[in-house]
Amino acid sequence: MIRALANLFIIVCMCFSISVCAEEGQVSASQKRYKYQLDLIGFTPDEVDIFSGIALSTTDNVKATLIKEETKLHFLKILLPTKSMQFELSTSVSPSQFREQMSRLFNRMDVNVETKFIKQENLFETTRAQSPYTAQLFVLWSLIIILLSGTFLVVFWSWVQFKLNLYESGNQSEKWLRLVKALQLFPLPFLCREKWRKQLPHWEKRISQADIWYDNAHQLLRNHEIESANVFVKKSLEVNASNIAAQALESAIAEQLSKHQVIDDERQKFKGLVTEAVEIAQAGNLYKALEKAYLALALCQSHESQNLPVIDLQIDSTKNLIKRISANKSHRCAGLKLISSDQRVHINCGDSMRIGRSPKSNDKIQSSDKQRTDKQNSIDLTFPQDTLSRVNKSIVVSREEHGFSARDIGSTNGLWLQYKQCEADKAYFLNETDQLHLTPPDEIGSVGIQVSRILSNKSICLRLCQNAVLPNINLDSTNNFINPSEYAEDCWYLSNEAFYLVCPSDYYIWYSELEWKAAKSRHEDSSLSKEVLKIDMKEGVWLHILSNDYEVKINDDRIIGPVPLPLISQLSVNDYLIDIVLIPELAIYSEVTEMLRV
Repeated sequence: MIRALANLFIIVCMCFSISVCAEEGQVSASQKRYKYQLDLIGFTPDEVDIFSGIALSTTDNVKATLIKEETKLHFLKILLPTKSMQFELSTSVSPSQFREQMSRLFNRMDVNVETKFIKQENLFETTRAQSPYTAQLFVLWSLIIILLSGTFLVVFWSWVQFKLNLYESGNQSEKWLRLVKALQLFPLPFLCREKWRKQLPHWEKRISQADIWYDNAHQLLRNHEIESANVFVKKSLEVNASNIAAQALESAIAEQLSKHQVIDDERQKFKGLVTEAVEIAQAGNLYKALEKAYLALALCQSHESQNLPVIDLQIDSTKNLIKRISANKSHRCAGLKLISSDQRVHINCGDSMRIGRSPKSNDKIQSSDKQRTDKQNSIDLTFPQDTLSRVNKSIVVSREEHGFSARDIGSTNGLWLQYKQCEADKAYFLNETDQLHLTPPDEIGSVGIQVSRILSNKSICLRLCQNAVLPNINLDSTNNFINPSEYAEDCWYLSNEAFYLVCPSDYYIWYSELEWKAAKSRHEDSSLSKEVLKIDMKEGVWLHILSNDYEVKINDDRIIGPVPLPLISQLSVNDYLIDIVLIPELAIYSEVTEMLRV
């Protein structure tokens, strides 16, 4: 019995203990607190004040701390501001209960919000669903659009008036008409004044008249009636200045007028040059007259090359003028000398050339000047050596059908070819590098001639042998030996070809025509050499200019085209001097020789 009572007491104590513990747990559970962060985004200041001042204070056992506050100024700045605030809350209300309380509060405030709870951050983020100033913004934007539209219409109408006045003052009929017709397409009748509508036929008539004048101008230009075309196109632009085709046509006509003005000026220049050429030729200055005539010819030929109207079609007549000025001024010659500081070229234009002593070299009394004159004006290859036979009974080099030959025609000393004595009156054909000796080659002071170049039967070039031996200086006569250095720059041609002056780099050299062709074919000097001028001896002796890069003068008169050469002249090529002496044909040879000796 006692044991049963003891067990019951223990059970009652245990039950009491359990009930006491349950009550204590319930009390501790009722005192549990939660900590949140609350973000309010996009609310008006009044709404934020209501929520923070009323809602947070009426919520059970809430402690709120403001962490951050930000005011955003929207359109119209301070008139429509929005606020964003961040709180830190401590409350015994569970998150679901707190969200429910906020929803009821915002419903009573008639504000649509979107609330989400971010569990990881323990954050309530509440955002206003739409702008709190929707109605106000709609009204404001409507007023602004109406104001801007009205302003735009006023500005546009003012611009239209300005442009129409500008087009009218500038006679831009087509632009005026296009603008008014465009205004009629707008559904706003007040943009196009009635006055402008009434003027439309007048402007259409102006444009039609301008088009007619433009067509006439275009047709006149095609018929090369430039002056008349210019008048009509100007009338067209006076009525309708905005016609782009008429503007282009006016530019084309202006260009043609400019060209015709240049042509008129050049026509006057041409007539002046021709007149000067005739007057100078009558005064006896051949080369000045030819210079003016060639300038006139070049003026005509420049028009022909550019497809311009040739000046009075005077090309042929100017060429005839040049022929008349130079008529009977060219000389037919038996030979000529081209003498410069570094080269002396003796050219015999016949079929044979004699080699020996000058016919008058036996005159012991003649002066050195006279002797030099005889040597320069002989068409034969002559030396002053007393031991040589005279040229009329010495050695003859002749042109044959297939080359050149040398023959002894009665010399006292004889002829040696390649160190072998030749028979008298027998022709021996010559090859390049052959040597001719007029005295025994083993004697002191032997005269040797070397064949420098043979080109078919057109041209042969001879030079003094470089191995000629000088005699002792104490000989009795100064005319009994030849000084090779005196003739180092001399070369003798038997040739009927033209001769070219060529400039390889910084010096000048003469070539016969076939020599120059052969040099170019072997690529010798062809890439760096320039043909400066040519001397042609077919019908008289003529000088031809081959390059405009050089200033060529004869006796200080400028040469720009083919001219006949006088008997004695000094040629200047960029200040490089060449003395030219023509040897007339036998009929007048003695007379010319005497003239040259004066």
